[in-house]
Amino acid sequence: MKYLNNSSQLSAVFIGDFNEVMWGTEHVSQSRHRLSWPMENFRRIIQDCELVVIGFSCFPFTWCSNYISPFSTRATLDRALASRDWNINFREAKVTHISSNRSDHLLLVLTIGEKNLVISVGHVNA
Repeated sequence: MKYLNNSSQLSAVFIGDFNEVMWGTEHVSQSRHRLSWPMENFRRIIQDCELVVIGFSCFPFTWCSNYISPFSTRATLDRALASRDWNINFREAKVTHISSNRSDHLLLVLTIGEKNLVISVGHVNA
């Protein structure tokens, strides 16, 4: 993302599994503690690239370890990030999280007006 930001003034949206949370509250686990420096690095990259997080609705966690509680881990690893230009041009854009029995991640649905783009990330369960 830093390379793209430095190489041009793209109007872009990045959607998917970033494999990191932005804040400690986006990671819930009884058995694992989240280190703060990876979250700080992720937030710094987002800030350095001048990206904004597109808000979402529904369940706040997009990934689950599928272990039985209390050993399960939930986290918000998947999101949509947009350049400021993209965000200005598509102010009505929103992201919805939808459950799927085919993956350990929720589906991300980007809606712009009447159009939907469904993004599936993570490990597909056979």
